[in-house]
Amino acid sequence: MIYNVKIRFIIALQVLAFPAALSQSLLDQSAFFAGGTADAQKIFQAYAGPWASMYGHSLNNGWVNTAKTHKPFGFDLTITNTVAIAPRSEKTFDIAELGLNQLGKSNGSTTVAQTTVGNNNKKNDRPSLDLLSPYGTYSNVLSMPKGSGFPATILPAIQIGMGLMKETEISIRYSPPINYGRYGTINHWGIAMKHNLRQYLPAARLLPFDISVMAAISQLNNKTDVTNDPQQYLFDPGITFDKTDRSIKMGVTAWNTILSASTSLPFFNIIGSIGYSGIMARMKATGTYPIPSGETDASGNMLLIHRENMVNDPMN
Repeated sequence: MIYNVKIRFIIALQVLAFPAALSQSLLDQSAFFAGGTADAQKIFQAYAGPWASMYGHSLNNGWVNTAKTHKPFGFDLTITNTVAIAPRSEKTFDIAELGLNQLGKSNGSTTVAQTTVGNNNKKNDRPSLDLLSPYGTYSNVLSMPKGSGFPATILPAIQIGMGLMKETEISIRYSPPINYGRYGTINHWGIAMKHNLRQYLPAARLLPFDISVMAAISQLNNKTDVTNDPQQYLFDPGITFDKTDRSIKMGVTAWNTILSASTSLPFFNIIGSIGYSGIMARMKATGTYPIPSGETDASGNMLLIHRENMVNDPMN
């Protein structure tokens, strides 16, 4: 038996770690959860949302470059590299529009914050937030991080496609976990099925083109350890917690269906397609985190942390 084998290589760039790094820069703020889990989730979604959206689009791209399917057991091996670029509107967000409950803008501070794909600007140009509580106002509890200055995501992967029976093809895409040290790990995978519809058309063998339908689902995972100790928190004696067990887990699930048609000409091919896609992102914070009530010591400089202020798995 003669197998249809095709190997294609596309220049692949290393997965950029800046989304994880910038997420870590936000988590490095000792008072990330100072306003409670609801405020923390609103801020993190606004800050990291463009990252999730762009990676979702990258996961959905690159599945189809021809409507033709492989013959049974024919396959191709591809090193793919997909790129997504953020629009200008996703580079910043307004803190005042988030509806925060326990955090408010510090006096003299701007309300415009950078997202993960925003500008790499100076600290003085970024919002500073106060903690608002029944005990009063604790100033400058959280400074928003800067952006990356790079409004794009680059996502390489190894992809293999193999022909099955009835002009059906399966494709699998995979990138192993890459460890970026204190910035965590990133990995992703995907699977797609493509079926050629030309076989159902009259005189199919005489047609100079193929028509196929494809469905794919992909998953990207990022895990970042959170081992920093809040510097402005004063813990009650006897409070202990395992800092090595804390982590932020972010996941992006993407799915799409594509109807495509491509020519079968000797020297060049033309492909056209139409499809539907979706993206879902989620975040979990596991481990034990201090969430202050706003009570301070006699000097007013340190936020007191009692045992009841220690919260397990605040986002799960």
